[in-house]
Amino acid sequence: MEWNINQIKCEDSGSLSNVVTLAVSTFTDVIANKKGHKNHITFFPTASSDGFVEYENLSQNTVKNWVKNTESNFYALTASYETEISNSISSQSRGDLPPLW
Repeated sequence: MEWNINQIKCEDSGSLSNVVTLAVSTFTDVIANKKGHKNHITFFPTASSDGFVEYENLSQNTVKNWVKNTESNFYALTASYETEISNSISSQSRGDLPPLW
C-alpha cells in the first residue's frame, strides 16, 4: 500500500510562522489492475519552538513521521485502511453486483 501526504494546513502560532496544524494523507492500493484509496486527516497538537521545523525545510518524510507519532495506533489504522481498500476493490470485481445504469 502506498502512502502520500497530499496536503498540509499551516497557521501562525505565537512567535512561530507556518506551523503545520493538519495533514491529509492518502493511502492507495492496486489489486488486479484496480485502484482504491482512502483519505485520512491528522490534526497535530500545538507546536512549540523546541524542534520546530521551518516550512521551507519540511519534507514528506518529516510530516509522515509526525503523523506516525501523532496517531495513537498508526499501524492498526493503516492495516484497517488496507483491508477496507482491498474489500472495496474486491467488490468492484464481483460479477453479482447490479449494473450502474
